[in-house]
Amino acid sequence: MDRNIVIQDTGFTVGNILKSLEENCPEFQELVKTEVQVIDFSSMTVSDNKGHGSIVRKLTFDLSSGDKFSVALKIPTAAFFIKVAQEQNADVNAMIEPMEKFISRLHTGECIFFNNVAGLFETIPIPKVYKVQEWVPGQQQGCILMEDLGKRGVVKEKGEALGKEQVWNVVRSLAEFHVRAWEIEGAWKDKYLDGQNIWADISIMYPKIIEEVEGLIEEYYEEETVAKLKSYINYFNPVFINREFHIWAYRDAHVECNVKPVICHGDLWLCNLFWKKESPNELHSFIDWQLFHEGSPAVDLARFLILNFRGPLRKEIEETVFDHYIDCIKSELKGKEVPFTVEQLKKCYNAVFSTQVLAFLSLFRIAITEQTVSKDILMEMVEYLFEDSYKLLTGELEAVKNKFSQVPDIKP
Repeated sequence: MDRNIVIQDTGFTVGNILKSLEENCPEFQELVKTEVQVIDFSSMTVSDNKGHGSIVRKLTFDLSSGDKFSVALKIPTAAFFIKVAQEQNADVNAMIEPMEKFISRLHTGECIFFNNVAGLFETIPIPKVYKVQEWVPGQQQGCILMEDLGKRGVVKEKGEALGKEQVWNVVRSLAEFHVRAWEIEGAWKDKYLDGQNIWADISIMYPKIIEEVEGLIEEYYEEETVAKLKSYINYFNPVFINREFHIWAYRDAHVECNVKPVICHGDLWLCNLFWKKESPNELHSFIDWQLFHEGSPAVDLARFLILNFRGPLRKEIEETVFDHYIDCIKSELKGKEVPFTVEQLKKCYNAVFSTQVLAFLSLFRIAITEQTVSKDILMEMVEYLFEDSYKLLTGELEAVKNKFSQVPDIKP
């Protein structure tokens, strides 16, 4: 077949992909080692309504032996965000360059992870990767060529519920990942810090995000609830939009809480979890490592709980999840001392809670636009998250609130 065919939406040729498989994929090498030829291929998008900073195409190669072999090709792109900007009548031309630069930065982070870090975690559920290439907008198309996870795994739809056993298995896999990170601390300590700054560096966007959420609150709720939620916003907004608060939460909070740092996934939500088809409660892979960084284990726990669960269920899980995580850590350490207590972990979780509320609000706006999750569910999540943020910032974290506020302290 013609290896010069360009694969739709990617900029890569069939020959580019086959060369990488021939050099780096043992499974493909085994299939073609006896004069077997690739005679045809097909390509289809498999990322619709899953991620936002990339497209993923499934590539299937037909072999002369009658076998088929498929892989996934992930291409970073700002197309989704540009489309949203167009729908909102924003100045798209002014957004293209900074948005592509931002997505390129995220993609570079994932390339670094697979080039330098993933191989250190052989027992952790991470996809096999056969080629990574950084994206330089206007000069070089980026990609990650990886195993076709759809052969043995499935990702849940946005808004789909997780069962208790699935929750516990995610936490157990996180604990295993974090303990392995401590075992090889010298390989990553002080080397992968950029992901700590991602949310701080886009804090300029937060006032607009909160303004839009406030508008949706006014449309959805009765006057009394609107007044309550807007009073919460007025109270914690100075902290939420303060870049220095996000730097503190990601870089310093776990140090102040005496919680030993780990390698964090950084974006642990429903669409970045692959589940085994044959055992639906077992995790197949953590995917999408763009936001990985050295930091607090509480970041992964907070993002997982805040982005994936309705308020009442999240609060129920919070009653036991920290003990379960520590128990899993103890099991992995096999008699060695756990480097922090449940109380220290909870304190660290509370410190990063508000940063993950903002991450939720960013996705919340997209979910409202896409209508992928019930508006009633999303608004309920907003109400619970705002109430819990207010309670933390008027209680345990009041000193943090006062430190990072930019306006006089006026409580509702």
